[in-house]
Amino acid sequence: MSTLHVENLKGPTSGANANTIIVPSGQSFSAPGHVVQVGHTYNHQVSAHQTISTTSLVDVGVTCTLTPLSTNNKFIVTWTVSMAYGGNNAHYCAGAMKYKIGSGSYNFVDGADGANTPYNLGYNYSGDQYAPMTSTHEVDITSASAYTFAPHYRGGSSSASVWCHTRASYSLLVMEIAG
Repeated sequence: MSTLHVENLKGPTSGANANTIIVPSGQSFSAPGHVVQVGHTYNHQVSAHQTISTTSLVDVGVTCTLTPLSTNNKFIVTWTVSMAYGGNNAHYCAGAMKYKIGSGSYNFVDGADGANTPYNLGYNYSGDQYAPMTSTHEVDITSASAYTFAPHYRGGSSSASVWCHTRASYSLLVMEIAG
């Protein structure tokens, strides 16, 4: 096997292969800061209210899983709900993005603590009955195993809280960024 050392390299600045070097083995190398892979879970219009009926954080069943290409990279995770609904103070929603590596347990992203009142996915109640919830997170890749990302929500009472309103949409976008 040969090693190639390059001091200056200039490649195409536009088009499909911009900022990408194709190495002889057929694998590609992307410059730091560039997207190397994307995962996306999306529902453009839910058919019914997406609810939770608990005062503890729970996985709401939306996940996106990516196996990293390099442990030198990082994930950028974006979560968007076009409209949540908080009918009154008892029906508020609060949430946190979590991730797990392989079959491990879920951990909070972005330094969110273990408190049961997180707000890094947004918060809605009677003062903002119809409001979007959106957040962006960064996670350093420390393992070559698959990473699964999942929003978790809790409500203000044991009655149903709506994290996604009927006919609204949600999107969980995960991008691996070259380090």
